[in-house]
Amino acid sequence: MNVSQTDFHTALRAPDKPLPSELKDAKGQTAGRRFNVYRNNVATSLMDALESGFPVIARLLGEQNFRNIARDFQWNAPPSSPLMMHYGNGFPEYLDEHPALARFPYLGDVAR
Repeated sequence: MNVSQTDFHTALRAPDKPLPSELKDAKGQTAGRRFNVYRNNVATSLMDALESGFPVIARLLGEQNFRNIARDFQWNAPPSSPLMMHYGNGFPEYLDEHPALARFPYLGDVAR
């Protein structure tokens, strides 16, 4: 694999964009499906981390609504630390500002 970390990271966070052409598997073929599995695992892990850190918000929103909000958050706010226990520090503010949650102005305070 001869792809920069920046290109790899960008492709990891942008599921609607094509993979870097340099991203190959061990046989030299495009690693599309394998990379998509990895991309999905990263996204799911981040959403699970948010659910663990904000269980009351998850219960208030319901599973599917929470997963949708968490998916939005993880695409817009990647981890700034390798320690997953710190992931989601900006989640309360995100809830305050998310247009779809405007009718629930208390969610950010509950998350804090």
